[in-house]
Amino acid sequence: MNAIQVLLAVRGYIKHFFGCNECRRNFLRGAARIDDIVLTNRDAVMFLWRSHNKANYHLHRDETEDPKHPKVQFPDVAQCSTCHVTAANGSVTWNEEAVYQFLQVYLCSCRDYYFLFSCTLECIVPKG
Repeated sequence: MNAIQVLLAVRGYIKHFFGCNECRRNFLRGAARIDDIVLTNRDAVMFLWRSHNKANYHLHRDETEDPKHPKVQFPDVAQCSTCHVTAANGSVTWNEEAVYQFLQVYLCSCRDYYFLFSCTLECIVPKG
């Protein structure tokens, strides 16, 4: 199974089984053209990362937000300081290469994610 197949499976799961209708519509709208924009394993991982952060951005401070699990951008500065780049004007952007490297370690070492992502990442650490 390659990255695109995994991503298509995730899209199918969300389309048919995701409980939040608004979340489902938003994800499917963003994933409508994944066949055109996701060409590599890296593209698939980064697509899911961007989708996750978009959802967290829209849900932050929403009435449905769990205070024990706030909807923040991932990874935060404490998790990956090199993932965040501060420009001269103070705006913060992502260093996507650093994010991808972080995700390789994080997802490959986390038992909950290893099975899903081991075929899409070049796991640089052993299964945790």
